[in-house]
Amino acid sequence: MVLLPPMVTKNEPGVTPLNVWDIATGKVAMDLEAPFPDASKPRPNWPCHFIVSANASVAASEANCSSVVIAYSLDSGKILHRFSWPPAMLHGRRHADGAASLALSRDGRYLAIGGLFGELYIYDVHTGEKLRTMASSPVWKEVKVAAVAFSPDAKFVATTVPCVKLRETKRFRSYEFVDGLCGNLVNVWRLHDGKLIASYPPSTMGEPLHLSWSPKGKYLAIVAADKTVRIWSLRNPNDPGVVMNFKNKGVTRAAFSPNGEYLAVLSRNLLIFHTP
Repeated sequence: MVLLPPMVTKNEPGVTPLNVWDIATGKVAMDLEAPFPDASKPRPNWPCHFIVSANASVAASEANCSSVVIAYSLDSGKILHRFSWPPAMLHGRRHADGAASLALSRDGRYLAIGGLFGELYIYDVHTGEKLRTMASSPVWKEVKVAAVAFSPDAKFVATTVPCVKLRETKRFRSYEFVDGLCGNLVNVWRLHDGKLIASYPPSTMGEPLHLSWSPKGKYLAIVAADKTVRIWSLRNPNDPGVVMNFKNKGVTRAAFSPNGEYLAVLSRNLLIFHTP
């Protein structure tokens, strides 16, 4: 069982607004307000990211990879706020910091933006206020926040970063993936004070790509690039938990059922498992 919002989004070529579709009828329910105010110069609105809150009240998108994230009301289709952040300062140079990942709290109140250079930005969707800027890892610096997810009660936020090392010359800088034991790839932070409360134990896990909380916030499902899904218990953070291997099929997403009894894994097929 997979809990989906009652609406999905689709972008039609040549149309500036994003369209909200009703799954039950297969018809367009509304057009979201165009992200660019100058209607005389329409531009395709290709969202690099698009997410919907679990209660289907708010949607958020980074339009055209523009380093501007827009929050929409799904009641009216109007823009609530535009969120932007200053360029990252790395080695004395400014670098445009786009959004590597987005997350909304279940009630649509909070928006988390994971940056390309390791920063995590937390906003109040309704007031537009930036609540906190924090690092996504205490160890791995200046690397993208590959995934971010709020706990069901929005008291905690989980982040992931790849296990990499920086390689820099006079002409360019790049990252190389580390092949070996890595720690602090998945971290859980307390939202109100930004304190780190748990880190996934060191492992040879591939780059973590996707996170999903169980409904009561006891477990975190981690989808990794090494074709595994790990069910990590926050009650025993030093234990790597259950490791599910999909070497022959691969895996892209995982989600808990509303009652937490099942885990749906999207591989070549949709697979359903009992949780621990």
